[in-house]
Parts: sequence; C-alpha cells; structure tokens
Amino acid sequence: MALLLYSPSSRRNTDPATRRIQQVSQQLITYPDSKNCSMWCDIDINGKRIRIFNNHLQTTEVSSNKRTLEKELKKDNTTGTEHAILKLTDGLEENFVKRAAQAEHMHKLITASPHPTLVCGDFNSLPSSYTYHTMKGNRLKDGFQTCGHGYMYTFRYFKRLLRIDYIFHSEELEGLDYFSPELDYSDHNPVVMRMKIK
Repeated sequence: MALLLYSPSSRRNTDPATRRIQQVSQQLITYPDSKNCSMWCDIDINGKRIRIFNNHLQTTEVSSNKRTLEKELKKDNTTGTEHAILKLTDGLEENFVKRAAQAEHMHKLITASPHPTLVCGDFNSLPSSYTYHTMKGNRLKDGFQTCGHGYMYTFRYFKRLLRIDYIFHSEELEGLDYFSPELDYSDHNPVVMRMKIK
C-alpha cells in the first residue's frame, strides 16, 4: 500500500526531506490461530496527527487448495478429488469465520481512534462482504469510491475480477486519486491513494 499525503502547508514545500512527518506511536495486533496480523501507528504531519491501520486479514487459502484440487483432477482420482473439494470448502468456511472475527476486532479499534483515520491493507474480501462493511463501518469512506476511476481489481488472478485490497479514510482526509498499478512481484497489485488533509 502506498499513501501519498500532503497538507496545504506541505504543498508550498515539496522537498520530502524538509517535510515534518514523524511516527509517534504504534501497536502490533496479532490474531489467535492465524499467521496474519494488523498494526496501527500514529503519525504527525506538520503538527497534524493521523492514525493509520494496516491490515493483512486471514487468507482464503484458495490458491494452495486449488493447486491440490488440480493435481487430483489430473490423476483422475475420484476419492482424492472429493477430499480436495472438501478441504477447499472447509478452508473457505474456517477462514471466513476467522476474517469476520478479525474485522470485528479491528472495527472496535478503528471506532475508538481519536484522530483522522486511514485503514488499508489486504482484507481478502470483496466489497459485498461482511468483512468489508465491518471494517468500513459508518465512519470511513472507500478511497476507490471517493476518487478512483472506472473498474479496478487488486488480485491478479481469477481473470482480474477481484478487488480485495483497500484504503479507507475518514472525513477529515480528502481523496484526490486512487489507483492500482500492475506489478508482477505479488499475486496482489498495490493500492495507491493520493490525498490531502482538510
């Protein structure tokens, strides 16, 4: 994720070396029975404090389970194929439940933020999902909806149909541009948002 921030005072001074951006505090958030985690940090930009939440919520594990299923299908092994399908569906259900609990935990922290807020990361969930709506809540706006253009995906597979990585922002931040450049070093494209502090 990339966030390009500037305030009216920093517009006059475009040299990044002389802008005053300082990390003030931070906290790592881990989840039970998961390798995934989130974190928040407060940054000070020219005297204005912003809280940023970065998240990597529970993976779907579809890619690894899909490879197992494809191997079994090539072997023409009915029992192996059935087992692979059950593993795929059980994994999806288990990870949906984990992701929902993670989103509920994060929602409490996001709601308690005393500062203008950015919430970003890999949610592994579609915009129609419980996770998306729980993370966004009523306080935040989806950067793609406020300043994105056209159609956008962030997951590079499944025919480039899935937007599962996001940047949400509170009302005190104004989105100026939002895009996801095509890069091939991950199965996800990064999300970039240019914004200003109101």
